[in-house]
Amino acid sequence: AAYLQRLGVDTAVFERRPVIGGAAVTEEIIPGFKFSRASYLLSLLRPQIYTDLELKKHGLKVHLRDPYSFTPMLEEGLGNKVPRSLLLGMDMAENQKQIAQFSRKDAQAFPKYEAFMNRMALAIEPLLDAAPVDTEAFHRGSLLQRLQALSKLKPLLQAG
Repeated sequence: AAYLQRLGVDTAVFERRPVIGGAAVTEEIIPGFKFSRASYLLSLLRPQIYTDLELKKHGLKVHLRDPYSFTPMLEEGLGNKVPRSLLLGMDMAENQKQIAQFSRKDAQAFPKYEAFMNRMALAIEPLLDAAPVDTEAFHRGSLLQRLQALSKLKPLLQAG
């Protein structure tokens, strides 16, 4: 809507819910506990949009979370023990310790998994701002069109 408005198009934004803010809303769903609806998805906000719309100037502040993930297990505590949970953050050694509660093998493999996911993210990121790949060119295009379409996927192919 902001881009359309900048081009002079009259726009209106409607909220489905009575609460204004969409994914950026933090609400008290359970008395005494506040939850983010989906603002963690801010990592999907394209840097170009952040710059174009001058979001910092308008008050957007980004706070990194550490730990960034908490997953309680749906299990009964054994004896007087509290049910297990998985808490992940920026510290790789601590993450491996957390994962080892469930699988030592997975804990050992976690750094390799993280490295793979980082390579994939770096490969996918340029595609987020690019025009869609012309899949029709793969099937019916000339050799040149096929190569051009394939070249757009180069970052993804390089990531493995």
